[in-house]
Amino acid sequence: MALGELLWCLSSTDFRANLGGLATAIGNTGISAGGRSNWFYTALGLMSVDEQVLTDFAAGRFEKNNFEMLTSPDSADINKLASNSDVGAAAIRLSSSEWSEGCNAKLQFWSPDGEHPHLYPVASPYPLS
Repeated sequence: MALGELLWCLSSTDFRANLGGLATAIGNTGISAGGRSNWFYTALGLMSVDEQVLTDFAAGRFEKNNFEMLTSPDSADINKLASNSDVGAAAIRLSSSEWSEGCNAKLQFWSPDGEHPHLYPVASPYPLS
């Protein structure tokens, strides 16, 4: 499912252009995205396509989305990226280029409190039950 959705997005010239814009905004922060943990990249990807998670990470609420396992340097840098207005705007443009609220492409796997309608499997507690 995730591969199909990724291929669908990559087939869009708007998505690719907005992905380039996000990469530029991240690069302009001076925060290195190279050689990071898998959790760092997962958090970065998730906040790039889910505005609620972006807001949570900017506020330092990693545990709300089950990302308390990030190392201190990774969580500090994700927080800085999520708090950066250019990165946030680029992430929202990226997400909005292919998904809309309630869109079936943004599958709802789990919502513990009804407050987060677009959580992804990576935000579910482990092990999955």
